[in-house]
Amino acid sequence: MKSRIVVLDQEGTLVSMFGERGTDDAQFSFPEGLAISSSDRLYVADRQNNRLQIWQLASPLPKVTPADVKRFGEALKKF
Repeated sequence: MKSRIVVLDQEGTLVSMFGERGTDDAQFSFPEGLAISSSDRLYVADRQNNRLQIWQLASPLPKVTPADVKRFGEALKKF
């Protein structure tokens, strides 16, 4: 999970996730700092790629698939 942005609701339920490991657009390597502006822009500090990525958040956010939920659960077990 070192290459994805995970969105949870207030109860901790997985709502959405996006991104993958890499150096291209929509890819991350250790995303760390996150900020959301009043215009629903998401700023992501992409540490290992030495860059700041800026996203416009969609409304509604993309839905997660059962496979996403399974991967998320497996990643949590590692901690």
